[in-house]
Amino acid sequence: MKPEEFVLEFEGCHFPSDLGPEISLDAHDPPFKKKELREMAKLGLIVLNEKDWTYRLTQKAAELRQPETERERHRFQNALRDLVDTRKYLDANPDNLSDDERKARNLLIAVCYTIADAFPEKEKRIDV
Repeated sequence: MKPEEFVLEFEGCHFPSDLGPEISLDAHDPPFKKKELREMAKLGLIVLNEKDWTYRLTQKAAELRQPETERERHRFQNALRDLVDTRKYLDANPDNLSDDERKARNLLIAVCYTIADAFPEKEKRIDV
């Protein structure tokens, strides 16, 4: 399992501190194999809490989910702004839309909410 795939499993989780949500080893339906957990621990993405035998995500895992550079962050925000502007344009005249435009509008609404929900509040500066 690649680190990026591992971290994607926690999409939507926000980490207020350097240790994120726990991953229990004795859960009935564990999402990860023990081998995968050991591998992610070696990479520094999780740490084992020996008191309760759970793994916790580290700050490194949280940083892996964030855009690498400020330029990428601005590019993402501009792309989201373009999506929102297109949605507002389609929302202005909902009765005059063709079937294809109506489908596109519904898809844009879903995309805007999905993208906005994937980032912490400080990242969402655009009203969707």
